[in-house]
Amino acid sequence: MEIKIVDSPSHMTIALGGKLDMDGVKQIEESFKKATEGKSSIVDMTNVEYLASLGIRIILQSAKAAARNGHKMVIVNPRRNVLSVLQLANIDSVIPIVASVEESARYI
Repeated sequence: MEIKIVDSPSHMTIALGGKLDMDGVKQIEESFKKATEGKSSIVDMTNVEYLASLGIRIILQSAKAAARNGHKMVIVNPRRNVLSVLQLANIDSVIPIVASVEESARYI
């Protein structure tokens, strides 16, 4: 699992890549939580190949923690299989899911 974090004045952009399964979550959990706690976040899931329940958990926990601190989270461009998992878990009712980084600016 790969994580790339870009800090801008108004938000963090967090690009994830690989499989967000048990091993993937272990690799990125600390960095992901730290990146999402202090600012609103754009989570670019373009390169996420697989999303397991532990991956959903870390995203949801981080979004809820951000909301408690007055921040927002947006998920950008998940692959079709990842989008299906997010929708089945009803994540799209809690976290906006958009097709592009440009579109995410409306939610941050």
